[in-house]
Amino acid sequence: MSNVQPDELRSRVVRIIVASAEGDLSEQDLARADGSLPAVSYSSLSYIRMIDAIENEIGVYLDPEEESRRLETVDGIVALIADNLQGAVSA
Repeated sequence: MSNVQPDELRSRVVRIIVASAEGDLSEQDLARADGSLPAVSYSSLSYIRMIDAIENEIGVYLDPEEESRRLETVDGIVALIADNLQGAVSA
């Protein structure tokens, strides 16, 4: 997963976010909100599903307590994953 291109990673994250909302959110809704999860009333259960899916599908552990601000937007989530993937490559 470390060779992922930024656009591919972003698309994958958006798909995970939408799927984790279980029908309560579309990619268009997310785009209209500029990728802000609080702006689309993303639920706490959706956050848990999203974090679990990212860990399972992408292989990156996300700590919601330490990174809560970065988990509020698509851009923040993508950057957090990219940082973790980069750190895994460097290690």
